[in-house]
Amino acid sequence: MESSIGMVAECNWKRIGGCELSQSVQTRITHEDIFIRPPSDEIISDENAVLLQKGESNEACELLVRLKRPFYKIDSLSLVCTAPKLELFLGPLKEYAETLYGEIADDEDDNGANEAFSYRYDIEVQKSGITELILKLLTTTDDICIFGVLIQIAPNPNGITTGTEINMENVQKMLSNTGQKISPSAEKCMLFMQTAKQMKGIGGNAQSSTALLEHMKQALANREAPSTELEAALKTHIDNKFEQLERNITTHLNTMLSEQNEKLDKILQLMENGKLD
Repeated sequence: MESSIGMVAECNWKRIGGCELSQSVQTRITHEDIFIRPPSDEIISDENAVLLQKGESNEACELLVRLKRPFYKIDSLSLVCTAPKLELFLGPLKEYAETLYGEIADDEDDNGANEAFSYRYDIEVQKSGITELILKLLTTTDDICIFGVLIQIAPNPNGITTGTEINMENVQKMLSNTGQKISPSAEKCMLFMQTAKQMKGIGGNAQSSTALLEHMKQALANREAPSTELEAALKTHIDNKFEQLERNITTHLNTMLSEQNEKLDKILQLMENGKLD
């Protein structure tokens, strides 16, 4: 069924004819488990065509599509245009997905040698929770005509948490390569995110938990003096939370070590009983 879900459509090439770009892109809610290829007449119409032209730069034509509400995800995309090739990028980080070659679309109005070929793409988005993608349309001409875009969307299992988890190692590597320095506040934020990530594996070994405590103590030792009453109240609240968290972790470690000692005692006792027998 047709969808009224808000959507953003942008392009780095200039529109010189046809409808607005946002009008060329349609959305439809689907509940199918498998991709069903829509008929061409549901993608193409005279009202959906838009003509784009390259600007002064030599950048390839990039079409950005983003859902405004993360409660839905992009399930598939069908496109008819004059570009014979495209590259697909997913998510706000523009993660490269694949390169596709379009199939020549059926054209009932064959006008002969002067006809411009149109190409159809049917793209299934394999990655879950995607609400944003970029189509890099590749062609040797200076203009591209988009005859229509149909995006099938489905309820997003990731909800408002849609997005890619930040790889802190990659962030630190990029900062190191560029030679840029981050502010003390940003550094503390990175430390906090690393601590939160380690908390997911708190059921692991004692060594990782001990390292986590050291990170927390370091963060507390490096905190700055409050400049306002509000900042003082916030930092006091955060300090209390950290202290409570530290106590919980210590209790968890003590319990885990106690259980390990009990298991070790049982093993030793069984070994001694085996020797006596």
